Amino acid sequence: METAVQSGKSMLKNKKGLTLIELLAIIVIIGIIAAIAIPAVNNMISKSKTSSDAATDRIVQEAAVRYGMDNTVTDDQEINITELQTKGYLTTLPDWNDTAKKKTKVTFNIDANGVITATLTK
Repeated sequence: METAVQSGKSMLKNKKGLTLIELLAIIVIIGIIAAIAIPAVNNMISKSKTSSDAATDRIVQEAAVRYGMDNTVTDDQEINITELQTKGYLTTLPDWNDTAKKKTKVTFNIDANGVITATLTK
C-alpha cells in the first residue's frame, strides 16, 4: 500500500501544466498589452480618417479647378459639388468621415494672373 501512495505522489509531481498563479500572470500581461495597444490603435484610426478627409478635399478642389478651366467661371462664382459629378469631373460624390467637415459648395477665385483656385464650403 505504501508503494501505491508513493507512486501517486510521484505522478502528481511529474504532471505538467500551468498553475493558477502562472495563468493569472499571463492574463495580467495580456491586459497590460491591451491597455497600451487599444489607445494607440484608436489614435491611428482617428489620424487616418483626418488624412482621408484632407485627401477628399484635395480631390474635389482639383476637380473644381478642372471644371473652372473647362467652363467659363467668374470670380466668386459658386457651384454645388453635385454639379461636378453630373458634368463628369467626379465619378462619385465624395464621402467625408467627419460629417462636420462635409462640404457641399465650391467657390471659385481668380487672381490677377488668371489662376483659378477653388475653395470648399459647407
